[in-house]
Amino acid sequence: MKAKATSDAVIGYQPEQESNITVHFYKKIPISISSPVLSTKKGVLLVIDQNLDNDKQKIVEELLKQHSKKVENFMLPYKAKNLTQVEKIWHAMIRVHPDVVVAFGGGATCDLVGFAASCYHRGLDHVFFPTTLLSMVDACIGGMTSIDFGGIKNSVGQVHYAKESHCIFPFLETLQYDELKSGISEIVKIAMLFDENLFADLEKLPDHFDISHGCFTAIIRSAQLKARISEQSFSERSKLMYGHNIGHGIETYNSFHRRHGDCVSIGMNYELALACVGGVVDKKLWQRQHALLKKFSLILSFPKEINILKLKEKMKLYKLYRNGSFLFVIPNKVGSILQNAGGYYWQIPENDFEILLHRAVKTFNMGL
Repeated sequence: MKAKATSDAVIGYQPEQESNITVHFYKKIPISISSPVLSTKKGVLLVIDQNLDNDKQKIVEELLKQHSKKVENFMLPYKAKNLTQVEKIWHAMIRVHPDVVVAFGGGATCDLVGFAASCYHRGLDHVFFPTTLLSMVDACIGGMTSIDFGGIKNSVGQVHYAKESHCIFPFLETLQYDELKSGISEIVKIAMLFDENLFADLEKLPDHFDISHGCFTAIIRSAQLKARISEQSFSERSKLMYGHNIGHGIETYNSFHRRHGDCVSIGMNYELALACVGGVVDKKLWQRQHALLKKFSLILSFPKEINILKLKEKMKLYKLYRNGSFLFVIPNKVGSILQNAGGYYWQIPENDFEILLHRAVKTFNMGL
């Protein structure tokens, strides 16, 4: 695996399904792109998040037209990540009959296009042009495509790796900081689990995560680590679930939209606190993580309307609830994951969860 933070960077890895993927990062808007995949395709369906501005759209269109004479656009309304949205993409695919589909947007758009592509003709090649920090370090890499179904987050999906992803760094410059924060939480998560040096680098960055001050290197490193884990077996990929048990419970708590990364930062804050009061990690670890999350102004507390009993019911619908226990991936120090005879999961019986959570809230003076 190679990565470099020059004018552009390339991250390559070989997933377990024997499907190559390359992620390109560009510091500046590229005049052209190298794309062995697009150069072999005659027809491209470009699925565009309709909230994106025309200038970005023109950039991507021009890059695609250098490789394919036929580029058909489809504007996708930014709505829930559900089957209705997938059906709209399928209808566009039937109309255009593309050789490849390109997703141009954030994480939701990447997930929808990836899932639609995984089913169309039993697997259509797809390429990503992600436009948010979260999609650049998370959604465009792991091959995990999914939609929300039956009131459950990401309950229907497939593993279908994008053939290429092209991350144009200047696209981030127009984002509000609240949108950037959703991606920052995933970078902090990766550092907590896999790389103490990355964590230390994040601690040295400006408080506002100003993308003009060295953040490019941190983003590249985070994406590289995510790629490395994503090429491994399912049991190894489960390491990435830190913060996602409580986080997914919050994300699906009601119909109110919450950013995925915000829910993950809340999840990391409370899940590590649970591990501290549960006696499996040192309190200093929570304090160091908390300081970094707070440094970047990430969300740390439950929304005011959260009821713990209802939250538990939502968490029980997620894949990290088995045989009456909640499962958590927990770092035991920065850059290392807690392991036991059961693998990478630390378990809390359902009946003990609320008791431990109240102890954690009291110990760390957290909101509930």
